[in-house]
Amino acid sequence: MSLWSRVMGVFTAPRETFVSIVAHPRWLGVLVLTTLVGAGGMFAFVATPVGEQALLDEHLRRQESSGQALSPEAEAQFKQFAPTFKYVVPGMLLIVLPVFAFALAGLLFGYGAILGGGGTYKQVLAILCHAGVVTLLQAIVINPLNYVRQSLETTTNLTAFFPMVSRESFLGTLFSWAELFWIWQIILIAIGFSVLYRRRTAPIAWTLLGIYFGIALVVACYRSFVAGASLT
Repeated sequence: MSLWSRVMGVFTAPRETFVSIVAHPRWLGVLVLTTLVGAGGMFAFVATPVGEQALLDEHLRRQESSGQALSPEAEAQFKQFAPTFKYVVPGMLLIVLPVFAFALAGLLFGYGAILGGGGTYKQVLAILCHAGVVTLLQAIVINPLNYVRQSLETTTNLTAFFPMVSRESFLGTLFSWAELFWIWQIILIAIGFSVLYRRRTAPIAWTLLGIYFGIALVVACYRSFVAGASLT
């Protein structure tokens, strides 16, 4: 299958597409595509005055929520360098996204070894990279919404339905991890693994989702009971 056929197939016929991906595990093209679109979409947003201000507001909010509010002098200095962030943030994504993909593929390969079978790291990496095509749709949806709302806050997780809950609280952290596009990618990875290891999709999906939300629970507990965040 061509790159375009694989990208479209993940949305329209994921199981059949992953059969082809497992048989011919090509990952470089789709990883380059998703990385460039992710970094390019972020650049297109933060390069605008609206995006630059949204990035500044998000940084100040995080500093205040951590109890380390910037002094007027530090805030003025931060604003002075804010125009350079339109290059720094997308540039970091160009590096971080591939590195994260390689590292996560290694962890998933370890999980695949538990499932048994003869899956290779290259096959696991190909499955992971193709599950990441969901981020193409995410970039198309999220960036325009952020521009209209003049904010970097996502609207595709549970925090959007509970505005009264602080994003830095225990519940806010848990709700933020209930992210539509992340969960979608996990389900796609489960479909790919079911093809690769010849197992049922549902148990794999529930296991991966359980691990994912287990990590979310650990992070929420840390922020609430160690970092001192509130429960709500």
